[in-house]
Amino acid sequence: MENHIESRFTEDYEPDENAIVELKNGKFIDVHNNRYFEREVKGLGSGFLISSDGFILTNDHVAGDATEIIVTLPGGERHNAELIGTDDVSDISLLKIDARNLPYLEFDDSDNCLVGEWVIALGNPFGLFELNNQPSVTVGVISALHRDWGKDRQSGRVYLDMIQTDAAINHGNSGGPLINASGKVIGMNTFIYTGSTYQHGFIGVGFAIPINRIKRIAEEIKSTSGLAIAVKCDVLDKGSLEAAKEEINSAYGKIDILINGAGGNKKEATTSPDLSFFDLPSEALQFVFNLNFIGTLLPCQVFGREMAESGGGIILNISSMCAFSPLTKIPGYSAAKAAVSNFTQWLAVHVCQNYSKDIRVNAIAPGFFLTEQNRFLLTDEKTGDLTARGKTIIDHTPMGRFGQPEELIGTAMWLLSDAAKFVTGIVVPVDGGFSAFSGV
Repeated sequence: MENHIESRFTEDYEPDENAIVELKNGKFIDVHNNRYFEREVKGLGSGFLISSDGFILTNDHVAGDATEIIVTLPGGERHNAELIGTDDVSDISLLKIDARNLPYLEFDDSDNCLVGEWVIALGNPFGLFELNNQPSVTVGVISALHRDWGKDRQSGRVYLDMIQTDAAINHGNSGGPLINASGKVIGMNTFIYTGSTYQHGFIGVGFAIPINRIKRIAEEIKSTSGLAIAVKCDVLDKGSLEAAKEEINSAYGKIDILINGAGGNKKEATTSPDLSFFDLPSEALQFVFNLNFIGTLLPCQVFGREMAESGGGIILNISSMCAFSPLTKIPGYSAAKAAVSNFTQWLAVHVCQNYSKDIRVNAIAPGFFLTEQNRFLLTDEKTGDLTARGKTIIDHTPMGRFGQPEELIGTAMWLLSDAAKFVTGIVVPVDGGFSAFSGV
């Protein structure tokens, strides 16, 4: 009976082991001619290919904080992987390698799993993948379903609805697939329970994240384009900018794009019936000019230096329609944005002539977008009706409305993409036709 079960199981077991990969987070160890050339290993784990064009799933605790991720395929071929995105709470990361026609694993419906059914755990326990560039296979059953561990106090990760298995899972197996007897993925091996702070080996209790949850989160990661961090800095403080650059370099390793988005006006720098031009406080005018122009120039110095050293990069500045034709009431803002447009053209020429032809500098010039900063100028605070100024703007905008912030995205994405790689030193209006209308 035992031999019959074994032969039937191995007959049905058909996962493609070539879809299992070894992951190394950070630096790694090479073995050559029985000599070890050591470079610090920050993390070691497993992953699995889910598409022929190189998408890989693994755990966040394997790859989420990586500065460099090395993927080794069965057979020994190595690739640098890009972290597409990560969900540290769910402990799921999506990676991508630049390769085509790769073997990959198919998913099954983890909601249909049964307690007692045979499962296979594949991965890279203890780094054994390196011995012959092949994954390890262990066999067991589903011991329980819907195990809720709640929130881990140390990491903040939340483990709910987990699949429990007695298939051996050890250090290095994290991120590898848990596969059913049909060779399809039902979960991702994630952690083991040892029963003791001092015992780290496998004792027959391992846990995997159900693949149905992973699929949903992986699609969310793809649709939101991955990882983002918030870094606080003052664009008028070069030291603060340098510190921010170091933090970004630490998280991502390299800076390719700079968008100078800081800017705005100030009520005290705006003329009105109660505040004439002759009484505008110099401090308010200086603040507006510095925020818009110096707050663009200093980031270009700090982040542009790295682009000059690496030989490539893209800078996108934010000008304004008032740079083309100054608007009434806001002399400081109009002058500062005119300076931004002029500086954009100057810097585009300067970096091409002195550093690299692969550094591009452009700007977009938004027309009138209703925001909290300008609402008091364009609409009545009590009624919400257009002010005389707001009505004049709408009358001179052929599209007959204010812009929506998301309508800046298309032009920005074009200037940041290879579709505009022969475009530098321009300022593009995004204004609903305002600059094209003569008023007649």
